[in-house]
Amino acid sequence: MQNLQNRGLDVHVIADAGTLRKNIWPSNFHAISLVRRSLSIKNDIKAFIDIWRIIAYHQAEIVHAITIKPIIFIGIMMILRQIFGKNTIPCVFTFPGLGEVFRVVRDEPLWIAIKRKLRRSMVLRLYQNLAKLPNICMTFENAQDCAFAIRKFNIPAHKAYVISGAGINLHDFLLLELKPISEPIKILFAARLLRTKGIFDFIDAVKLARKNGTQFQAIVAGIPDEGNSETISQAEIDAIARTGIIEYLGFVADMPALLKSVDVVVLPTFYREGLPRVLIEAAAAGCALLAYNAPGIQDILHNRINGKIIETGNVKKLADAITKLANSPEKLHKMQAASIKIIQKGNFSEEDVQAQFLNVYETARLLTH
Repeated sequence: MQNLQNRGLDVHVIADAGTLRKNIWPSNFHAISLVRRSLSIKNDIKAFIDIWRIIAYHQAEIVHAITIKPIIFIGIMMILRQIFGKNTIPCVFTFPGLGEVFRVVRDEPLWIAIKRKLRRSMVLRLYQNLAKLPNICMTFENAQDCAFAIRKFNIPAHKAYVISGAGINLHDFLLLELKPISEPIKILFAARLLRTKGIFDFIDAVKLARKNGTQFQAIVAGIPDEGNSETISQAEIDAIARTGIIEYLGFVADMPALLKSVDVVVLPTFYREGLPRVLIEAAAAGCALLAYNAPGIQDILHNRINGKIIETGNVKKLADAITKLANSPEKLHKMQAASIKIIQKGNFSEEDVQAQFLNVYETARLLTH
């Protein structure tokens, strides 16, 4: 945000009071109650009104909504402006993954499957209506999600863009030379502690690889996501750590230092990811990557080049991949070097991503005329 302000833009941030520290933007941070997974109609109406008032008071010339609930709120506001004969404000809607609603789940109970299908149908219809707004653009973190949106949301291709996440600070993460491999190697799972992020698949793969006699250190960094039905509890992860299967670090503030100290990062996610930030950061820090075959993974993990893409849900193959890397230091070193090259050749820096978003802002603004 500071870079945008340095360009002379008057940037205001609206977010849940618990999401960001107000002292980051003391004059233009607007704290509201915006809980991601809350189904409280009262809270959502209040948040909707608060956002409307802030946008109107500051006479916003462009609005950038990120994640599903803000996108829905802003989209409804623009539809209402149309209904009341007012000009819509240019908007950019950013989808950091398509989320749980579009996740394909097999073998779930019938009533849950019906509920998921109804939710998906409602959200899809709303997105299709948003796509009809005259001056909106949508951004996605991977080509698969973008193609899905063009096909299912009916968003015109010239208004849909692929941008590689939020960008990372290469100065903090990027290694200029290869690090020595740890003995034994260190393997890290770093994410919110959700079942859909694959925390239990990681733990099961660790157990299986160790049964085969493979020597390595398994590390978990992250905390439970309160309010998310897929989260595991603090008591569960503490109990697992006490068995000695993993080393549990909890919340880690200095991720660059942690990633530079490990050899492999594992993300066996079932979630409808956009482009997992932790894999971008890990690649920059010279780590080999192991992940399930989810949308967006291929944009940072090139199979058998800087890691291995595993069949989703196949814990045995994940354990085999861990074993092979633990027993093949030369192969591991080549994959680590390849990770760094992929970051150097890609558009993953904060500066690259900001430049792309500025172009999208300009496109949305020009669609008004």
